[in-house]
Amino acid sequence: MNDNKTYYIYYSYNQGTVPGKPFTELNINEDVFVSGCATALVVDKADVTEEDPELHKRKVTQAAEFKDDLNHAVFIKGKYETDRIFYNKIYTASGNSAKEAQLRLLEQGCTEFLDIDLNKSAGGKCIYFGYRSYGLNEKEINMSSSAEAKANEIEKQKQEAVYDIICTVGEPFRPEGIMTDRYQLHYAPVAKEDSKHNLIGTNLNEGTTGPEIYMYYTTPFVAKRYNEKAMSDPNMVLSTMPKDYLKSPLTKIAFAEYDYVPYSKELVKQSPGADKPVAWEYVLKKDYSSPVELNEGAISFDSSHMTSDNRISMFVQREDGFVKGAAEITGGYLTSSVTENQLYLEK
Repeated sequence: MNDNKTYYIYYSYNQGTVPGKPFTELNINEDVFVSGCATALVVDKADVTEEDPELHKRKVTQAAEFKDDLNHAVFIKGKYETDRIFYNKIYTASGNSAKEAQLRLLEQGCTEFLDIDLNKSAGGKCIYFGYRSYGLNEKEINMSSSAEAKANEIEKQKQEAVYDIICTVGEPFRPEGIMTDRYQLHYAPVAKEDSKHNLIGTNLNEGTTGPEIYMYYTTPFVAKRYNEKAMSDPNMVLSTMPKDYLKSPLTKIAFAEYDYVPYSKELVKQSPGADKPVAWEYVLKKDYSSPVELNEGAISFDSSHMTSDNRISMFVQREDGFVKGAAEITGGYLTSSVTENQLYLEK
């Protein structure tokens, strides 16, 4: 690590640890993230655990403290076989530099990220978006004895799949999540836990002149957990299930600058796991009224002291090609040469 300190390497056979798959190769380089690899964390001390009498096993009462030293010149990575179809966790993080923001993603358990600063050209903190993904367990599905049983197994495996992402603009962060007025659908916050298990969100406009922007997501598990709590509270309204309105989970996420868009009827991008072309759609604001612009209200100037175009939009694809209302892409600049190179996709 080039800091004259002694470091020890530990490994685990536990499938519950990140990334949950066996390593096929080890490498060392300067990048915080490399697609298809899990980066080793550096911690100051071990987890503090105690016996849980109800679960009959030890539980972590104080997690190891992540040492996000910006002076680390290299990172150890374990390569693993990816079967990415659905997203099961998404993350956001900020920092004074790209490296610091990426380290903030890493400490949350993130394994992949999209290589674009969401505050690019807008000033303020560096903001990055990351995720974890998974595929279906075909072995478990094929063990089912009937078509109905197979369908049920597939739905069971999709319980943690992200079905939608929305953002609030000009509203305070809500750690309890939000319920949309339209469709009565509950979304959980994209947030990290502090040492006291408080949820902390990332303001996607942090350090700019724009309003606060926070990101939220929903999964069948998120809606089900919320409804279990709502059943015992007469003041809470039950959430609809994501599949009732959104039909299928997200299979692709991308960002684009300015007024570039990734899709037209003549030119589409194949979605993983699909057997036909799949449309892209905008990520919307909380009220589903319009696309969210991730630097909304942030004013910045170019070298000629003119207002610069710092717009960044977010797009997603769904497994079955369904596009939710108001998310359709109807404008923007598109040619055959910009479908890929103007999109920031997973690497």
